[in-house]
Formats: sequence, structure tokens, C-alpha cells
Amino acid sequence: MKKNLLTWVFACMAASVSAQFEITGVPVDTTARQTHLDTVFVVDGTTGGVLTFRDGNMHKGLRWLGYDLDGNTNELASDADATSLSVSLLAQASVGYKLEVDDDTLQYNKWVWVFDYQAYPLQLNGITADSDVSDRCHYIQLLFDYEADKFLYDSIGGGHAPFELERYFVLTYDSTYYSDGSYLTETVSHTLPAVSYYPIESPLDNTVYSLKGDCFAESFGRATTVETDEFQAIAVAIQPEASVRERDAKNELDRDVSSNLKISGSAPLNVEILSHASPAAFFYNWCLTTDRRLEHCEVEQLDADYRYVFTERQLYYLRLQVTNSAMSDDSLQTCLQEKLYTIEVMESSLDVPNVFTPNGDGMNDLFKVAYRSLTSFKARVYNVWGRLVYSWEDPTDGWDGTIGGKPAAEGAYFYVIEAVGDDRDEKGNPIKYSLKGDINLIR
Repeated sequence: MKKNLLTWVFACMAASVSAQFEITGVPVDTTARQTHLDTVFVVDGTTGGVLTFRDGNMHKGLRWLGYDLDGNTNELASDADATSLSVSLLAQASVGYKLEVDDDTLQYNKWVWVFDYQAYPLQLNGITADSDVSDRCHYIQLLFDYEADKFLYDSIGGGHAPFELERYFVLTYDSTYYSDGSYLTETVSHTLPAVSYYPIESPLDNTVYSLKGDCFAESFGRATTVETDEFQAIAVAIQPEASVRERDAKNELDRDVSSNLKISGSAPLNVEILSHASPAAFFYNWCLTTDRRLEHCEVEQLDADYRYVFTERQLYYLRLQVTNSAMSDDSLQTCLQEKLYTIEVMESSLDVPNVFTPNGDGMNDLFKVAYRSLTSFKARVYNVWGRLVYSWEDPTDGWDGTIGGKPAAEGAYFYVIEAVGDDRDEKGNPIKYSLKGDINLIR
């Protein structure tokens, strides 16, 4: 499933542009920008362009001056008793405009800078995805190759280094992530300043990185795009999901008492662990052992998922290791993910009730045992004359209090139960159960 989240966010340093200034007559980038002046404009050519100040208030005097990075100024236009003042754009690649405002008792200045984008061409040559980094399983490096002059501006008498107006690019690629048992892909984009390299999380699936820009070229409808070759994913992720096959037997004790990394319960313990590994996963190794140091694997499996039925009382250690296809001793080539589980098959137990009430009320209607971790089971019920009235070999079953399909008489019956547990005694022999006794049937 692919989800498209591609958005163009050419926020060339987002902020509000003063509504007091406007440029008409030429294409102008309208993206709001945060600058050190009242506003900075980027236009696509200056011929025919007009810069206007307008705020709706009557001013005693308004005067436009042009200035450059060296502080040189020249008067461009002035007017008295005016609410607005316009001036033709100077045919320069980069120029500042100072507005002197006289309100009789208050004099103040406003500062505007205008760049002609045609004088600042961008040559976007290429983008490369470099995985030759120390932590390539987590991050790779994107290298940007472009040529462009800086947009530098200043205010008169600033006494400091010029400020720079940032160019911005949009980086787009397919991102793969895990959700509800599967890996999904979405197209995402990031707005980046003009940098030469950009560290990014190592992708979980093959993808192509594209770089489009800059933001001013996009505004003027002539942005260019460069792309990498398809980057072959090297990072590996796993989201293991462990479960125990359930049996619908309310009389089975502690069927599954598992936690996140510990699986435990009654035998036979039918365990399934789905690795949920990312697309770049190639080699799988499941190591099962009773050695907590995991120095020796007693059973190994190489499948993506693990399934096993544990029947013997024991504490096991199960390790999952997943690597990409570049498996080697070189950590720069191999990406490895692993997870460790403990699996405990609980000791056996067998308890027999002494009464049951098969009256159809849904409570205690069957004569059945409470048990845990049995590998074999056989039960027989006899009447007072020694006649066999019922037998069963599944500990989840029981006697419903009928003989030949008809309700049995109330009273005492005799049972014989033989079973074998998954655990062993001190001599290494399987634990055996041989129980005899009375069961009272009450209606």
C-alpha cells in the first residue's frame, strides 16, 4: 500500500510580509519570508517593475532612497502630504530601498531589499545517496551538487556582515514504515536550506531521492529536479510478534501467561513468532538453546517465522537474528537486528473434583479435571457394580453424567485416571499420575 503525502512547502523562511509594500509590473515571489528588514522581495526581472509604499495614512513627507551593500545612497523619489509613494525598480541584480517617513513629530525609516532572480541563476547538477558512512544501518548521507550565488542584503550603516536570504529546496522520496503487521510506503517531502549534504535515516526499502528547487524558481514556474539512482535498502528492521496457539479449554490451568519477551504456559506450548522483517531482510537465524549464554544452539531454523511445539518442562532461550544480503564480518556492510525471548514450559499438575451437577444450568455440568502440561491422559468412570460407564483421553473433555444417552442416577461413581506430565523427576523419568477416587453426581 502506498500513501502519498507529497506537499510543496517552499516556505522561504516563513513569516508575514508587511502589507505596506508591493511590487507590480514584474513577476514577484509572494512567499512570506522572515528577514532582518521590513521585507525582502525576489523578482523575475526588473524592467517595468514598480515598488510602492502604501499604508492609508497621510504623511507629511515620504522619500525613497536606493542603497547598496557599501552604504552608497541616492534619492529616487519624494512626495509631501502623501499616503503612498512609488518608485521604478532599479535595473540592478541586488539593491536596497530606504523609505524615510516624516510624520511631523515622528520621523522613522523603513527598509526594503529587492533581488533580481535572473541575476542569481541556479545550476542544479545532481544528488547522490552515499552509504559509505560509519553508521550506515541507521543513517546515510545525501550529497547535493549545485552552483548558485548567495543572496546578500544589508541595511545602511549596519556595521556587520551582510545578511543572507536562504534558498530552499524540496527533497522527496518514498518512506517505508511498519504498521499493523505490514510495511507501508508513503511519499514524503522535506523543505531544506541550501546545504551541500544532508544526513537522513537509512531507508527500509529501495527508493529514489529527488531534489527540486529552488523555492524562487518554483515560484516563477521553472524549478528543476534531479534524482539519485534507485538506492538499494541496506537497513533492516524487525517487529516480532509472538503468540501461543490457544486451546478452548477452561479447565487447562495457566494456558498462556506470556509477557512481551517471555513466553510461558502449559504444555504442549505451541509457539508462533512472526518476525515482521523489513524488505531488505535476507538472512534469518533462530537459535534455540537451554544455555542462557547462547554459546551453543541446540536447534536452529532459517525461516522468516518461527513455529515450534514445546512439550518438555524446561526454560529455553530463543534468539532471532536478521541481516541483509551483505552479511559479513564487516559491520559497515552488514545490518543486523536481533531479539531474545525466554520460553518456559510450566510444570505439570492434575486436580480432580469430588462432585459435579449435570443439571443443565451451565455450571459444573461436566466431570472434568483441572490440569497443566500433560503429554498423555486417560480417564475411566465406573458405577458401584464396577461397570464402565464412560471413558475419555482428552483432558479438555469430561463426563456429562449420562449413560447410553440417558441421565445417570445420582450417587457415587468411581474414577481411575492415568496421565503423564511434561516434566521429570530427580531420576529423569517422566512424572506420572495415577489417581483413583469417588465422584459424586448430584442433580
